[in-house]
Amino acid sequence: MKISRYKRYDKKSGLWIASSKPIFGYWFRFLKHAAEDRPNDVDWSAYEDWGGKDYILRTNQTDWWKSKWKTLFGYKEGETTPLYPLSTTKPQPDGIRFALMVYKIKKENEANGVDISNWEIAKEIVRREQPRRNARGTADPSFDPSKWQFNIARTMVEKRMMKENPVEFRKKKRTLQSHISQYMRAAENHLDNVCEGRFP
Repeated sequence: MKISRYKRYDKKSGLWIASSKPIFGYWFRFLKHAAEDRPNDVDWSAYEDWGGKDYILRTNQTDWWKSKWKTLFGYKEGETTPLYPLSTTKPQPDGIRFALMVYKIKKENEANGVDISNWEIAKEIVRREQPRRNARGTADPSFDPSKWQFNIARTMVEKRMMKENPVEFRKKKRTLQSHISQYMRAAENHLDNVCEGRFP
């Protein structure tokens, strides 16, 4: 696909999509969560062109995308909107991705009877994400794996800061915990929207 900052062009089909592919994948995944967690709230009439409830629930994201992206999100040059437009022209992929991750981690723990704290959620995100960041840093020397908001939740960083500057550590910890709350609120908002056929 040909890439601009917010749009993508598929030469083979001659179609554009309004944002990067992952954004639409997040829509699909939030819809799946809504179907599981809010089964009475989803307006499935808004998703008839997606294949409907049964299709969504039994289909994985890859197969859904291959089958549906042209119809749902593709549009020709000069056309104003696709069949399913996004609610904003500049969605923030990282923010949506972390909102989804926070929601999933909390949901997984609740399913096991665990009331997980915001700090523990942050540490779990580090556990899942840091290896990927480290690998990227190895491949690209210009990329610093430590430069992200969750770095404070790394065990080695926590121990070092608690020793060197505990006041600063507690301040940054509170800030990150607040961000986790914001991501959870964003996730709930995304669920509200997908129940109505909108995203993000």
